[in-house]
Amino acid sequence: NVNDPTIKKSDTPLYLHIPKTGGTAAGDYYACLGLVTSENLAISEGQSSHTIIDTHSVAGIQQAKQLQVVQRGIADMIITPLLPAAVEMFDSDHQARVFGLFRHPIEREVSRYYYR
Repeated sequence: NVNDPTIKKSDTPLYLHIPKTGGTAAGDYYACLGLVTSENLAISEGQSSHTIIDTHSVAGIQQAKQLQVVQRGIADMIITPLLPAAVEMFDSDHQARVFGLFRHPIEREVSRYYYR
């Protein structure tokens, strides 16, 4: 509920990306809205150095935590399939608001079969 009074401006949406459930399309949609997602995030460090964050890997999530991506408000939304690891990026002042898209399991497996 986006009208929930307990939602703070410091909270960050975390999209739990389950393969073959429309997650790539959802990420593209949010990027089209001009939102910075963790999938299209590059952080400048100095004049010529850029760090690309990959929140689809544990190492990338640890890097995002180290760079304080959530606390600095660099990304409007975190997208990851690794919920237990991603939760480590958040703290009591910067909480995750988790959501996901779900698909019927048989349709998902049929899609996975034909995608190969």
